[in-house]
Amino acid sequence: MMCQELTHDVLELARQSGEWHVAGLLFQCPGSDWRRQLADLKLGLESIELRDAVSYAIEEASESLYHTTFGPGGPAAPREVSHRQHPQPGQFLAQLATIYEAFAYLPALDEPLDHVAYEVGFVGYLRLKEAYARSAGKVGEAAACCQATDHFLRNHLSFLATPLAKSLEHSEITYLTLASRWLAAQTGQPATCNLYGSPSGLRILDETESEDSDRPEWCPMSDV
Repeated sequence: MMCQELTHDVLELARQSGEWHVAGLLFQCPGSDWRRQLADLKLGLESIELRDAVSYAIEEASESLYHTTFGPGGPAAPREVSHRQHPQPGQFLAQLATIYEAFAYLPALDEPLDHVAYEVGFVGYLRLKEAYARSAGKVGEAAACCQATDHFLRNHLSFLATPLAKSLEHSEITYLTLASRWLAAQTGQPATCNLYGSPSGLRILDETESEDSDRPEWCPMSDV
């Protein structure tokens, strides 16, 4: 019974990882292989909203449309720092870099660390990493990934997702509208970490601590 439950949980994490990966691609600038990747990944999607977003993306998307939407003067701001009150960009990006480095997240993206594509891809990466850890029986690593996902959704993507969705709602760019709606819905769904104990080797910034604190947001003390 435990093996069946574990298999189901691992498969569910892998499914979620796939959805987040597709969403991250949708928020990237279209490249030469971009449409093929989306078309291949669409087959495994359960989310109707993401499947529709992929279909529209294949028809609508272009580099020029991407840059006029997300570039200077465009209708939507794709970076988290744009939606923070009184941010200190240098320190803020350094904190994000620390989080990514703690989990060896090194995507080949030519975007700032707080860009929506970067952050969405990180959640997909964490879900896949958690799935692998659970399948290998590494409970501590799985717990760290799960709690990191929950923390990142609440303390990073939640600041970006809803305003981005609102700014794209009337953009007449259907694929980005659908992708941003999907993303906004996900930020209200915290990761389910109650199956784990407290992961060792990871300190999460307490909600009572200032965002401008000199202490790093994450302090990894062991391999995760």
